[in-house]
Amino acid sequence: MKRNHRTAYRTVIGIGVTIFALILEARGADLRLEEVWTLNGEAGGHPFRSLSSLAYDITKDEYLLADTDAKQVIILDRRGELSGILGREGELRAPVGVAADGKGRIFVGERDRGEIKVFAGGDTRLSEPPEVWNLPSTDEGIGPSPGKMAVGPAGDLYVVDSTGGWILVFDAERRFRYRIGSQGREKKAFSFLQDVACDARGWIYAASRGTYPLTLFDRDGAFLRPVRDIRAVAEDVVDPIGLAVDAHNRLWVLDGARNRLVVFGPQGQHIGTLEESDFRGGLFLPVDIEFDRYDHLVLAERGAARVRLFVPRVD
Repeated sequence: MKRNHRTAYRTVIGIGVTIFALILEARGADLRLEEVWTLNGEAGGHPFRSLSSLAYDITKDEYLLADTDAKQVIILDRRGELSGILGREGELRAPVGVAADGKGRIFVGERDRGEIKVFAGGDTRLSEPPEVWNLPSTDEGIGPSPGKMAVGPAGDLYVVDSTGGWILVFDAERRFRYRIGSQGREKKAFSFLQDVACDARGWIYAASRGTYPLTLFDRDGAFLRPVRDIRAVAEDVVDPIGLAVDAHNRLWVLDGARNRLVVFGPQGQHIGTLEESDFRGGLFLPVDIEFDRYDHLVLAERGAARVRLFVPRVD
């Protein structure tokens, strides 16, 4: 009997602590970014022409930047110095999406082409030609046009298909599993699908300009709910163009319509917002964000031809 009372007491205390934490988050956190380095216009003498997306290669501790007009993927080390370039031999035409898995392989999606080019991991990534991997069409014969991509904790690959308006999901062995969403007005439909991200739980986030700009799905692709805090309507995101999840399962969202960064907690509660004025030099057409293994945030701006690394502070 005493043991039951003790268990019940611990349960009540645990619930109380959780509620108190949610109350604190609802009040708004002290959110800020400490800038570590900035690259303006170029990296190692190589100019930025049209940055479109970001990725992080955990095996090499490097940042990957897809540059559409330059027809290349620029590789930076953690100090922001040029480490290499994919596409020097003309293998790439219009890269718009990039991702890396835990084996060091780099995936590059190109606009209006139903394929992904896979560069080998390790030191051979700069010397060997990429493998060409054809993406599946629909039963109606609609071919995909890959955009931004993400890799989940189990190694699954999530590919934005801007033509079909859904997310293509592949397992760690690159076998096609299923599609998330469809065009239309239902809750899990996407209009102008922009980005995809995955947290440590395997939950999948999608960004679009649909009825619900931010939507959440479970690890099997089942719709869970929109991501919005009804207590903070003013913080709703209307044009999410970039998503990233930090080590605490907080969702960071680039709002292109308002040039700001909005942060949501693991349960969808609003944590804080960084406005354009909170960034030194402002924000000029930001396109993507990504976290590295140290929970540092990388941000790319196409308009400013700029890449920046920050240490986030959420107190």
